[in-house]
Amino acid sequence: FGQAASGQLLAQGGQAWFGPGLAGRSLVTGVTHSGEHALECLLDAKYARDLFQAVTVKAGEEYEASAWVFVDGAQSPDGVVVDIQWYSVERIAVSDVSGPSPQWQLGQARIASLRGRQPWTHCVGRVIAPQGARSARIRVAFPREPDNWGRALVDDLMFRRKD
Repeated sequence: FGQAASGQLLAQGGQAWFGPGLAGRSLVTGVTHSGEHALECLLDAKYARDLFQAVTVKAGEEYEASAWVFVDGAQSPDGVVVDIQWYSVERIAVSDVSGPSPQWQLGQARIASLRGRQPWTHCVGRVIAPQGARSARIRVAFPREPDNWGRALVDDLMFRRKD
């Protein structure tokens, strides 16, 4: 469900991402934007979920992030969010990012937020890595859903340095 593109910094396939295969998230076929697989996340009232991959970046450089997202039933205030989280460390362990805003997180840049029912939507944004940034986490966040119903699909994620 990643996208092969010139300058792509994200590794391809579900194994490179944190999230696929965990509760409520799975790789699916037949409902993709393109290719063979997309990631589907079932929304529920008990758990917020996310999907992410960390990459090395250089402070001051411009990057482009994009994803194709399909949403059906996300009614929470933020909806399904695509964002970039910036860090001052080069490697990010999954256990290190489970708490709220660790001291080495430099901030984040929201690319998109989708609510309700949205057909496949191209979410794209350009961002500049802040001073001190050494890595970024490209993330899709799936909210808790108060009515305990909904789903979102993500496909063709991309993150690359702009020339």
